[in-house]
Amino acid sequence: SRNRELKELFSQGFSIHHAGMLRSDRNLVEELFSKGLVRVLCCTATLAWGVNLPAYAVVIKGTQVYDSQKGAFVDLSILDVLQIFGRAGRPQYETHGVGYILTTHDRLAHYVSAITMQHPIESKFASNLVDNLNAEISLGTVTNVEEGVAWLGYTYMYIRMQKNPLVYGLAGDEMADDPMLGQRRSEMIRNAARELSRLQMIVFDPTTGYMAIKDLGRISSSYYLRHESIEVFNHMMRARMTEADAIAMLSRGKEFEQIRVRSTEEKELKQLLESACCCDVKGGIDSPYGKTSVLLQAAISRSILQDFALVSDCAYVAQNGARVIRALFEIALSRSWGPAAAVALSLSKSIEKQMWPFEHPLKQFPIPSGVMRHLENSSGVTVDMDRLCEMDSGELGALVRNQHYGATLASYVRQLPRLEVSAEIAPITRGVLQVTMTVLADFEWNDRSHGFAEAFWIWVEDANNTEIYHTENVLIRKKDRHEPKVSVFTIPVHEPLPTQIFIRAVSDRWIGAETVTAVSFKHLMLPEHHEVHTDLLDLQPLPVSALNDACLEQICRQRFSHFNPVQTQIFHTLYHQSHNAL
Repeated sequence: SRNRELKELFSQGFSIHHAGMLRSDRNLVEELFSKGLVRVLCCTATLAWGVNLPAYAVVIKGTQVYDSQKGAFVDLSILDVLQIFGRAGRPQYETHGVGYILTTHDRLAHYVSAITMQHPIESKFASNLVDNLNAEISLGTVTNVEEGVAWLGYTYMYIRMQKNPLVYGLAGDEMADDPMLGQRRSEMIRNAARELSRLQMIVFDPTTGYMAIKDLGRISSSYYLRHESIEVFNHMMRARMTEADAIAMLSRGKEFEQIRVRSTEEKELKQLLESACCCDVKGGIDSPYGKTSVLLQAAISRSILQDFALVSDCAYVAQNGARVIRALFEIALSRSWGPAAAVALSLSKSIEKQMWPFEHPLKQFPIPSGVMRHLENSSGVTVDMDRLCEMDSGELGALVRNQHYGATLASYVRQLPRLEVSAEIAPITRGVLQVTMTVLADFEWNDRSHGFAEAFWIWVEDANNTEIYHTENVLIRKKDRHEPKVSVFTIPVHEPLPTQIFIRAVSDRWIGAETVTAVSFKHLMLPEHHEVHTDLLDLQPLPVSALNDACLEQICRQRFSHFNPVQTQIFHTLYHQSHNAL
C-alpha cells in the first residue's frame, strides 16, 4: 500500500477504513481485519453498511458528523447507529456483542430512546425528485402528469406521507380533503417538470401535462448528472472552448461539491499548481472548484501526491471527472458544436489515459522511458505520425539510437488506430447534399492493444470547423477490419457555397488517433432553382358530386359539401390520372 498511515498503524495491530481510501487499500484492510491480523479498526459508517465484517465490540466515538450539503455538523442518523451496533458480536466466535456510544449529555436521552424504541424511517426522496423524474421520462415510463402521479404512488415517500404527514409539510385539513394526496402529488410532479423544462431537459406542456425527453435530459440521465450541474453547464458552455474553460466548467459541477480545502494541503496544492497544471486554474486553490481543477490536472499529469487525503480526493475527482466530461462531449454533439466536442473528447481521453493531448501518442504503448526520451528529443513534443509511419524499422531504430528496438517501435507505430476516409458528394436539391462516405481501417491489429473492437467518432464540419452537420459512431471489429464501411447521409448546404467541408474521424479512446479529410466543392454543380410552391389557381370550389360515386359522396357529405381550393386544384390529377402528383 502507498498509504503511509496504514503502514505505520499495522505494526501495532491498528488500521483505518473509509470511503475516501483507494479501493485496493480498503480491500486490503478488510482482508487483514477478517483474518484477525488487524485487531482494532477505526472506520466510518460506510463499512457497517457495506461489507459484513463483524467484531466483538463496536465503539461509536462522537455522534456529530459533517453534512456537505448543509455545510454543518449534524447528528449521526439512528439508522447508522443501529447498523453499526449490528456489527457487534461474531456468531462463530462469541455468544454476545458489546456496543458503546460516546455522545454529549444533551443527546444521550435521544439516542437511548431511539435505540430502545422503534422509530420509523422517513423518506428523503423529495430532495431528489427532479433527477428521478427526469430518469423516468427518459425511460418512457412517465409521459404525462397523470402517469407521474401514479408513479409517485408506488414510492415509499407516498406511504410515509400518509402515515406521518406533518414531516412532509402536510396540514391536517389537507389530508382530510385529499386522503389519497392526488393534488399534492400532482403539484410535486408539475413543479419538478417545470424545473426540468426550464433547464431544457424535457418538453413540458402545462395545459395537457404532456412530458417528453430532450437530448440534454437523456444525457443527464445516462451519465447520472444532477440537474444543478446541468444548470451550470447551460450557463458556462460555449461553442468554442479551451481545455482550461472545460476543466473550470467541469469543476463547478454539483458532483464535486463535497471537495473541501484544508489548510494542511495548501503547500502541496501550490506545488501541484506549478508542476502539474498545464491549464490555468480559475478561482485559485483556495476554492473547492479550484482545488478540483488542480487535482484533475494532477491526475492527468500522473503526479505523485504525499498527503493521503489529497490522494483520496484526486482519485474521486478523476473517477467522476471522466464520467462528467463524457457527458459534456455528448452535449456538445447534440448542439452541433464541433470545437467544444473535440475539446471534451480530448479531455476525456486524457483523463482515462493520464496523459495530455500534446504528449507523444506512442506513450500509450509500453515503450521504455529511455527510448521515449530519445524519440521526443528527436521529433519534438508534437510528433508527425505520418512521417513515423513512412520509416522502416532501421530508420526508427536510428531515430531512437537503439537498433534492436527498431522493429518493436515500428510495430507500435503501425498499431496506432487510424482510419482512411473518402467521400463523394451529389446534390439532391440546392439546399441538400448526399454524401457517400467510405471508411477503411488503416492500422495493424493487436489483441492486447485493441481487444475485439475499436470505436471511432466521425462528424462532418463546416469550412470554419464550427458547426457539425452529421455525426455517427463507427465500430471497427477485428473480424471485418479489412472490409470498407460505407455510409450514406445528407447534409444541408447554404449559398454562397463554401469551398469545402471537413470529415473528422477521431478514436474514442486513443490520443493522437485522428484523421481529417477535406471534401472540395470546387466542381459541385447545384440543380436549377425552382419555386418550392405552385401558385394556387383561381378556381371555383368543386362539389362532392364530382366524385360520381354515390358511396364516396355520402361519406364526404357528412363532413363537407365542397372541396377546398387545394383539393379542387389537384382533384383531376389525383382522381382521374395515374401521374405523379409531385
